[in-house]
Amino acid sequence: MPIYRYKGRDKNKELLEDTYEALNIEEAASQLAKQGITLINIVPNKSDDILEGILRYRFGKQTVKIQELVMFCRQMSSLTKAGISLVISIKRLAEVTQNLAFKATLQGIERGILTGQSLAGCLRHYPEVFPSLFIEIIALGEESGKLDEGFSQIGNYLAMEYETNKRFKSTIRYPIMVVCVILAAIAIINIFVIPNFAKLYEGFHTQLPLPTVIMIGFSNFLRHNGIYLLGAVLAVIVMVRSYIGTHRGKLAWHRLQFKLPLVGSTFEKIVLSRFARTLAIVFVSGVPLEKGLVLVAGAVGNQYAKEKIQTMRNHIQNGENLSRAASETHLFSPLILQMISVGEETGSMDNMLTEIATFYEREVDYDVEMLGERIEPVLLLIVAAMVLMLAIAVFLPMWDIYQFAQGSH
Repeated sequence: MPIYRYKGRDKNKELLEDTYEALNIEEAASQLAKQGITLINIVPNKSDDILEGILRYRFGKQTVKIQELVMFCRQMSSLTKAGISLVISIKRLAEVTQNLAFKATLQGIERGILTGQSLAGCLRHYPEVFPSLFIEIIALGEESGKLDEGFSQIGNYLAMEYETNKRFKSTIRYPIMVVCVILAAIAIINIFVIPNFAKLYEGFHTQLPLPTVIMIGFSNFLRHNGIYLLGAVLAVIVMVRSYIGTHRGKLAWHRLQFKLPLVGSTFEKIVLSRFARTLAIVFVSGVPLEKGLVLVAGAVGNQYAKEKIQTMRNHIQNGENLSRAASETHLFSPLILQMISVGEETGSMDNMLTEIATFYEREVDYDVEMLGERIEPVLLLIVAAMVLMLAIAVFLPMWDIYQFAQGSH
């Protein structure tokens, strides 16, 4: 948030010169007036604007990593449970954090609390750091006097999200590296190796086998048009990324994710586990269901699923129960629909949803572990096919030349 430098007098008519953080200059003046400060002058703090610009350039828009939020939640849960005030807790965490952007965020929250704002209200000033689900759970924790439990819940949720994403990225990193190496090898062979063989074959003036002709033709095409091919590939990538950046493109891509070979079912299970875990937190925390579904829709990380969940909310507003609304979206598996129905009948929806989330999280863990084993045979087939084609194209003419030489003797 912007920081303003002001000059004024307090209730004792003493001159004050300090800074104040607020959404705009009107809010800063209003809050200072509530504190009994008569303003003489208030202007934007240019040095802080420059610092904020440097921080944004250096660290980017999303400046706080998820593991830092997990650590923050766990520390705040322990500190608030121990009875330490919010101001002191946040001040201590701001002093020890190594992330400059997160330090500035915590310092801004500290100043907001000192001016009488609630913790959730301060968090809402930093939507790029704290997701909406995070803020709502903290707001409910403040209202119920169970802030430590709120921090614990959201910390556990973020920790599971981090571990799932970390394992998935770690698993697909190896296949991506192998594919990159294969593409690099194809480029090097066609640009530097095959032309030398082509010159060798030309000297014998013999008819080359079809695989060799195809290989030499592809090599010539790649050498003469490689830069245009690379430009076309980059242009397609840019166009696809731009299309995915639109609402329609994101919806199509996220829907396609569920149908991808090898990984489609894993993406679907990740979305279902997020839905169940987030909705369980909503029920435990006491968030109204209609508002909770808005938070859940924003937390699943999939535009297609998000719109289906928003459709559920519309059905509930029309008087339908949760199980009926869920079944009409055609998004959820029979297991989820059955567990939700049981939860409604028994009044233990949070327990049912937690069991669903645990089940799908285990399924995701298993799928991620098996993903490498599923992809490895495909990569081996690609490498084997490339080596076989290269061997046939290179050595078949040599065999014909050898046979020709033997016959001539």
